[in-house]
Amino acid sequence: MEQFKSPLILVLIFAAALSAFLQEWVDAIIVITIVVGSAALTFVQEYRANNAIKKLQSRLTIKASVSRNGHIESIPAQEVVPGDIVILSAGSLIPADGIIFEAKDFFVNQSSLTGESFPVEKMPGVVAVDASLSERTNVAYMGTNVRSGNARVLIVNTGKSTDYGQIARRLTLRPPETEFEHGIHHLGYLLTQIMIFMVVLVFAVNILFDRSAD
Repeated sequence: MEQFKSPLILVLIFAAALSAFLQEWVDAIIVITIVVGSAALTFVQEYRANNAIKKLQSRLTIKASVSRNGHIESIPAQEVVPGDIVILSAGSLIPADGIIFEAKDFFVNQSSLTGESFPVEKMPGVVAVDASLSERTNVAYMGTNVRSGNARVLIVNTGKSTDYGQIARRLTLRPPETEFEHGIHHLGYLLTQIMIFMVVLVFAVNILFDRSAD
């Protein structure tokens, strides 16, 4: 349905409806064909793009080493749940937010969250409740990666509940509109206003000169 929210498409639909009302069937059919063709083309392009993204994601599935029932298992990162103990080493991508309870020479690159250019050493311990992200040295964050050392982490938050997930959610609430999209919307609204003005003007002139409204 997103294809029919464009102002230009709405203008064309209105024009088709008006042509049909005036029994200009050829014009109405032509306009409806253009609208349906445009919507179908957009739908096919979006469908192919979504399929391509899904295939790429399936090939790039991130694995996590988890200790469960005394055994170490390699599972997809999205299957990690709170309470799991994740084993991290150099090169590991951290799949969720967790508390570090065991670490050795453990350095993490968390520039994606804090902007820090150098790896940060992480270790077990206690930090202040109001500590900032960069000051929480006892926490490993989803979206960061291990540069060196190894550690065991108790997972406490996953997915949208993680700090990374909350940031991503805020960024997707209102995706920025491109200049092209802004221009298209502005043009569509302008055409709509002109069309409504012309319809009202023609109708008023016909009434004023006692002509047929059609």
